[in-house]
Amino acid sequence: MLIGCKDSKDPGEKVKKHYRVIDHLSDEHIRRTPFKDIEKRFPFVEEEILQDWQYIRELSGKNLETWAYSTSSPVLGRDDKIPGSEIGLLKDGQEVPYLSAAGPDEASWKWLKTSEELDLDNRDRFHYNRRLKGIALDAAHPFTFEKLLPAGEVVLFLSIDTVDTIKWDGEKKRPVLRISFDDTYEKRFRFNPRKRKLFKIHKKVAAGLYNIKIQIEEPAAVVIKNIRIGSPSDIVLYTRKAGLKKEPPRGRFQLLYYSRNSLRKGEDQAALPEALYLYQLKHRFPTGESEITANPFLIKKKISSGEFTFNALAAPAASEFTIPVKIPPGCRLELGFGILNESEKPPTTGEAITFKVIAETRDGKKILLNETMNLSNEPGFVTKQVDLSLYKNKNLKLSFITESIKPGQPPSCRHVPFWINPVLYQPAKRDDMNIILISLDTVRPGYLGCYGCAQDTSPAIDTLSRDAVLFLNAYSTTSWTLPAHISLLTSLDCLSHRVYYPYEKMDPEHVTLASILRRSRFFSGAVTGGGFLSSTYGFARGFDVYQELKSGKKEGIRSDEAEYLATQSLKFINENKDKAFFLFLHTYQPHDPYSNPSTLGKQFLASGPTRQEVSLVDLFKKTGRFNYKFSEAEKKNIAALYRGEIRYTDEVYVKPLLDRLKELNIYDRTMIILLSDHGEEFYDHEAWLHDHSLYEEAIRIPLMIKFPFSRDKGKRIKNIVRITDVLPTILHEAGINSDSYEFDGESLLPLIKGEEKKPGAFLCDLAVRGHKAEKIITMNRGRLKLILNEKVVSPYVKKVATKFAGLDIELYDLDKDPGETVNLAQQTRYHRVCIEMIKEIRSIYNEARRKSAEKNRVHMDKGLQERLRALGYLE
Repeated sequence: MLIGCKDSKDPGEKVKKHYRVIDHLSDEHIRRTPFKDIEKRFPFVEEEILQDWQYIRELSGKNLETWAYSTSSPVLGRDDKIPGSEIGLLKDGQEVPYLSAAGPDEASWKWLKTSEELDLDNRDRFHYNRRLKGIALDAAHPFTFEKLLPAGEVVLFLSIDTVDTIKWDGEKKRPVLRISFDDTYEKRFRFNPRKRKLFKIHKKVAAGLYNIKIQIEEPAAVVIKNIRIGSPSDIVLYTRKAGLKKEPPRGRFQLLYYSRNSLRKGEDQAALPEALYLYQLKHRFPTGESEITANPFLIKKKISSGEFTFNALAAPAASEFTIPVKIPPGCRLELGFGILNESEKPPTTGEAITFKVIAETRDGKKILLNETMNLSNEPGFVTKQVDLSLYKNKNLKLSFITESIKPGQPPSCRHVPFWINPVLYQPAKRDDMNIILISLDTVRPGYLGCYGCAQDTSPAIDTLSRDAVLFLNAYSTTSWTLPAHISLLTSLDCLSHRVYYPYEKMDPEHVTLASILRRSRFFSGAVTGGGFLSSTYGFARGFDVYQELKSGKKEGIRSDEAEYLATQSLKFINENKDKAFFLFLHTYQPHDPYSNPSTLGKQFLASGPTRQEVSLVDLFKKTGRFNYKFSEAEKKNIAALYRGEIRYTDEVYVKPLLDRLKELNIYDRTMIILLSDHGEEFYDHEAWLHDHSLYEEAIRIPLMIKFPFSRDKGKRIKNIVRITDVLPTILHEAGINSDSYEFDGESLLPLIKGEEKKPGAFLCDLAVRGHKAEKIITMNRGRLKLILNEKVVSPYVKKVATKFAGLDIELYDLDKDPGETVNLAQQTRYHRVCIEMIKEIRSIYNEARRKSAEKNRVHMDKGLQERLRALGYLE
């Protein structure tokens, strides 16, 4: 049980959970921070808007109209966020609400930054060439993008490189580059990319939304490496109800903002880059935590360092935070600290940051921690634990102080110290439950011994299953990693969380399992294989520490991933064994490629010539998964390698975990859930891998739950259950009320106790890649399973699907035909049930909220791209 005080007004009041300093820190606790009043170092502009509004037709509609105003100076800010309380738009002296805070019928405003560097990879993922690191451009494939531009002169900066596909033979062979704004050709010139690679195009425009096209006229090929847009103005948008006439907004408008052109008078203008960096840093690394409401001067952050993502307090030198707490018996302080070094210059000799924690009582002050980090050593971050038992039952003020040591020079704000999630806690009691959720990516239940596999693929998992409740018919919500894990950790079907494509991420409004457990008594950690489990997709939300594999031995994949992740998992358990913790574990080890070199990985291979490893993704790059032909011996060879990956995972990942829990005497009080996110096809329906179909081999998953002290062990549940049921079951077992949450899943405890008799139902769907609006959807009615194909991509489906009301459908009886070989939809006597199930599917999807996930588009760094490409998810 973790304890602390509620706030400074009543330092003696305790709370019955982990006392995280980051949750309780408020304005009154901030004694010093360079973030305070950083905006006021810049000129404050009070700008009158007279008759300069420009109607924006493309952003207006039947009920709303949008007007744009071009500012006289660039606005200080990040994206479309308001940088401070003093910025605003006044109409006749009254404040106009900002768009995000406005009511449905209120006029509102927002501002947009004009100057930017286009993220070419994420903006046009279909034309971005990763090998050439840019947009490949030829005469047949121009590059276009839309941009809202302010009135005045804008500058388009292009960086273009050549592709050696033609000979540069004289002037006529040089390509002609043509840049147009709304199909009005403004610039056309012939150039030699070998001599000239940087181009600057000036254009005077009226405020509006422009379609900018870049194309090559001559037969040639070039690569756009970089596009930047510059302007001395930004844009203010004013949205109101549409009137009968499109008349500009009337009234006295006044725009208040800070300008980023320079610093205020009296400031050293040479310090402008440092001041801009400090301001930008203040608005970077948002917490994404719903529990963290008050965030004084935006010092509370979610920061990534190497493989770790954690909650942190940004403490640019010099910073000081002081918070009062009451210390109970046995209390400990755990924290980490480190430095975010973004300086382009190497540190000077002796340059360092000092970190201090000081305890103050009525009797005086005592230094609890005094550490110095030398910047030249690239220290990363360090964790420490401080015993506070000497202060039991005392009111204490804890101060966290950072200072810079930079001999002969002022401190640089680009060396940013941070405190990692300071937590006060008491050691867990014997009856305090731990929760461990294990996701083994891409594991089919039929390949595990506890589900009937005749070969010895999973002895440790089988041992766990004997202490657990085993669910024989568990289903995922889809057949690939990203949306399935979002369903697992939010208890939402895909149509509820709306993540269908690799470039979409979790909506920050969706509550996660980690967030809920964090609010209760659990210290939350995760050790994952990264990729689609990257913190980039929002998975780190709610976790005190989130670790993900970001590098590998070969293109983002390492053949010993499970062993490496097991080491990291055991490290977490060792460090947190005296806490009540929630630990989420995930590994891609069983996922293609099947390349584990150990004897375990080769254990099931037949004698004679065989592949010792295989990457199906690489094999299918040219032919695709539907056309590559294997002999029967090769098919068995591939399945044997897959079984070897499972056996290796069982031995080096699952077994050490279970053994360590028993060694530490915390196995009994730990709830352990082991499952997979989806399955894998081995030519069951004339294809391979996953994320292309919703047959049983792709969506049926293993699921076992070991309750504390192995309650209900040995039970086998035949009813259909879902991956979305896991979260409500965990909360139910932990005694956490979930009535206020909207989940698609339900607790499985009534089913386990025999109180629930329904056979169960599932709903799964899968977006067809390259077809934005079309999906494959499946649901059941008892043991009848309907598959509705809005788009058919598989040759097998083309052969077996039945045209029904304009749709390609399949219907299978899972009791009589578990392999889904006989499509019952072809038989007249099943037409009624097909009609009823199709109507039910349409009703479900029509009622679901159709909210675009475009606003949650993810930005992938190069490391994440390589990892997903190695796993076969990106081309």
